[in-house]
Amino acid sequence: MTEDGMSALIKEWGGEEHIPTRLKRQFVRRPLCEAQGWLCFYCRLPMEASGGSSVAATLDHVKPVSRGGKNSRRNYVAACGRCNQDKGDMSAEVFGSLRGNYEGRGLPKSVRDKLKNIPPSERRRRANQLAAELRAPAPKPDAQGGR
Repeated sequence: MTEDGMSALIKEWGGEEHIPTRLKRQFVRRPLCEAQGWLCFYCRLPMEASGGSSVAATLDHVKPVSRGGKNSRRNYVAACGRCNQDKGDMSAEVFGSLRGNYEGRGLPKSVRDKLKNIPPSERRRRANQLAAELRAPAPKPDAQGGR
């Protein structure tokens, strides 16, 4: 489908905020994956076109719908299944802070373990708290070696 054809369909659906789920794979996920070189937006590791594995390409909302994000092409990135699952309803900024320099998929096990048994209602607050702790500069040692 041409870009003009896609624009006509989007207009017919009522704007980009209302892309039907059944068409996202064809018109949103695949072009995003191709634009990203089939690399996950978060971990930069290769993704597969299909399958239910942790390496399968998924659509992720940069700004989660639960936080006011829209179902629009501007709010989507292609992410591997593991990163998408671990990110949950965190913002991309918080998720990136929690990932740090981790070179694997999703969150480091140490962070995942800290968030594992936390109820969903508390998970976002705890994730934000952990991210703030990781972003905070380390205290500088006292020049006199004491307090």
